[in-house]
Amino acid sequence: MSLDEAIGRLEELVAEVRQASLTDDKTPLGSALALRQEARLINQGKSPFNVIAFADLNDFKNLNDVHGHNAGDVALNKVGETIP
Repeated sequence: MSLDEAIGRLEELVAEVRQASLTDDKTPLGSALALRQEARLINQGKSPFNVIAFADLNDFKNLNDVHGHNAGDVALNKVGETIP
């Protein structure tokens, strides 16, 4: 692999990691980092958005405890699909 190829691959990996850090791993929603970055852009007047929503699911721990983490993951994903 040439130096140019190695640099190109490294740039691809950095882009993948950046994208992964901005996306929640259980839902199609943005991560906490993405929310903070968007809030900063809103405050600077550089975002197409005017507001950010942050939500908490009541009794979510109970859902996980009673029905297991797979059920919790399904519930989170459904909420994530509904919000956008």
